[in-house]
Amino acid sequence: MNYYLIFRYLHLLFLFIMIGSVITQQFLLKKQMNGKEIRVISRTDLVYGISSIVVVGLGLTLWFGVGKPADFYSKNHLFLIKVGLFILVGLLSVYPTLFYRNKRKALKENESTKVPGMVRWVVRLELIILLFIPLLAVLMAAGTGLS
Repeated sequence: MNYYLIFRYLHLLFLFIMIGSVITQQFLLKKQMNGKEIRVISRTDLVYGISSIVVVGLGLTLWFGVGKPADFYSKNHLFLIKVGLFILVGLLSVYPTLFYRNKRKALKENESTKVPGMVRWVVRLELIILLFIPLLAVLMAAGTGLS
């Protein structure tokens, strides 16, 4: 069996799960949310976090372990941009995650809180950036960006 193909498939699958959880957050976010809603979105954010870690682990395995040589990725400018965008999305996600975590602990089920506009804005920005990562992956697979 070809481990390279299995790892590529799992990498892509968990990227879809990651993006799906951010899309779900976008749909669940409201200007005012109660404790129950915060707990639901917090679980969605947990799925996002776990899938992100799996994507990174599988990506590192593909980069340094199975398949193409590490130089194929390391010398590709599009790959480096893709990694940079992924890191940027991860850093952006810290703000909503901290908001969800703090409110999840502080609110009872029937209490509500105002969701800062910045949380909604950051989730939307994450989605916009995430749109470009698969595009860069497709371009890389076609050999674009090699120095």
